[in-house]
Amino acid sequence: MHQDVLLIIPCSKAKIWDKNPTIKNVKAKDVYISTYFKLCKRIAEITNARWLIFSAKYGLIPPEFVIPNNYDVSFNKNCAETVSSFTIYQQMVKYEVYNFNRIYSFCGKKYNKILENTLKMFKKSLIIPFPKDMRSIGKRQRWIKYLCAKPHLLL
Repeated sequence: MHQDVLLIIPCSKAKIWDKNPTIKNVKAKDVYISTYFKLCKRIAEITNARWLIFSAKYGLIPPEFVIPNNYDVSFNKNCAETVSSFTIYQQMVKYEVYNFNRIYSFCGKKYNKILENTLKMFKKSLIIPFPKDMRSIGKRQRWIKYLCAKPHLLL
């Protein structure tokens, strides 16, 4: 495992409950089923880097974190259930995010702003692994596929 690299990948609106609404207690790595999430998960597995999922409801969670049931929470809409900045800070301490030399985020702009504001407290910053012109999800997906073929670019 690459001890100095952390990948932060976003959760997704598409969840396992969209296909099977009756199941309960699913590991976070198996909850999110969007194409984008699956690609991010794949790059995390290929690089053998440590990774966390950034959820608006739960904050920074490891892949093995168990999510009890479906939810629909996003930083992109005003929702009382969004995780607090203080909780995100506590999670960064718990998972020792400050020990990583390189912290990559595959999240979107709003999610990255929240992460960056918290990381400043540790004098750390995010690395956004996309060229500046890759704002659309389609372009990002193509870039992640490229990184899967050349994982050394992240390591």
